[in-house]
Amino acid sequence: MNQITTEMTDQQQLEKGIGLFREGQIDEALAIFRPLAARHPESERVFTALGVALRKKKDFNAAVFAHRRALALAPGNKAVMGNLRNALNDGGREAEALELGEALLEREPGNVDYVRSHMKTLRGLRRNAEAVALGDAYEDAHGLDHQLRLERAMSHLYLENYEEGFRDYESRFYTSEINLREEVEERRWKGEPLEGRHVVIFKEQGFGDNVWFARFIPLLSRKCARITLLMPRPLFRLMQGLEGVDEVLPTEDGLPECDILMPMCSVPHAAGFRQGDPIPPSSRLTIPDDSRERGRRMAARFAKRFRIGMIWTGSLTFKANHLRAVTPEQFFPLGELPGVQLISLYKGKAIEDLKNCGSEGLIFDAGSHDRDFADAAGMIENLDLLITTDTGVVHVAASMGKPVWNLTKYDSFWVYGDGPDTRWYPSMKLYVQDRPGDWDGVFDRVRADLEHLLLARGTPA
Repeated sequence: MNQITTEMTDQQQLEKGIGLFREGQIDEALAIFRPLAARHPESERVFTALGVALRKKKDFNAAVFAHRRALALAPGNKAVMGNLRNALNDGGREAEALELGEALLEREPGNVDYVRSHMKTLRGLRRNAEAVALGDAYEDAHGLDHQLRLERAMSHLYLENYEEGFRDYESRFYTSEINLREEVEERRWKGEPLEGRHVVIFKEQGFGDNVWFARFIPLLSRKCARITLLMPRPLFRLMQGLEGVDEVLPTEDGLPECDILMPMCSVPHAAGFRQGDPIPPSSRLTIPDDSRERGRRMAARFAKRFRIGMIWTGSLTFKANHLRAVTPEQFFPLGELPGVQLISLYKGKAIEDLKNCGSEGLIFDAGSHDRDFADAAGMIENLDLLITTDTGVVHVAASMGKPVWNLTKYDSFWVYGDGPDTRWYPSMKLYVQDRPGDWDGVFDRVRADLEHLLLARGTPA
């Protein structure tokens, strides 16, 4: 009788935890699921709930652990297989997800969720042509699906199919990827002619994306009567004086009068950029005098050393940041080389990583007190080299023509491809993982190349 009562109570607890999860109270749900898993090691439902909550917390390896247990308890269960595949995809373990995705598609080839997820797996394995073919086959048989087109866009762009890729990327506005205010969506460019129109371009996606995409504005300006650029404070000073722009206004001042609103990442599609067209040069960025002087002043103390800027993580809100981020400690072997001074350009909450790794006084923190990207650019002017994971500052430095060693995950941003260089940024050298998750191999190559560079320059100890 006591055993039955306990099981009923645990069932109620499980339902309570599921309810908390659905309300977004993930930690509270996990506090219920974890002891349930310990008490019910043979319950597929408990381990599934635990795995789903762990994935939501971005504890992907633990989520895989839980879903593998659930699948062992319910072999062949499609929902459990799908959960495991999703956790593997999100954790950068696409090679392990591949077989699961193929098995699910064999059972339900017309299931659009299975198709989209398998396209993501293929993209993570750099099998982009296969991902495009899979998306094409589904659309031919079943019609338009915007989320699928968004997946296909990334593969098209990686393959340098720019016309198709930027066209597909417009599907982001019909998914949960982008949520615009109603007043913005009503006036957003949706393919109408631009001749004689006043277009306001506004920030979209990350800061670095806007620096990169701005190079297409001069092409767009040939089609419009007037272009206004609406930029938030972190980019406002840096983006003054861009070619093709008639005025730059701060986002905080609200929407100005205009004919059309255009998100920055729609500019190449609106400009008609396609494969085979000349690569537009990087935008000419503006560095105000006070930012230049600030950078010179901070860098002067290291005048006798080889000054290397570093960043170990990007925006913590970016859903795939865990795959591109490293730790400050991984830069230590570079800082140990004779004559080197490491300078952090990071600004954000993860600065605590730098403070907690024992590097204060060893790595100079130049980024914490930046007012904006113009200040960062002022410091970059005084560096010998920037070594960083793929972040917004990469685009600023490379647009300035500074030497940049960009450390990227295996399935890097489509602009970069497989490396070791990119037509989009002549001063950039790419260090792409040889296999997913292999940062040690990347840093081994970086250290070896840095040793050769220092030797060639005769940098003193």
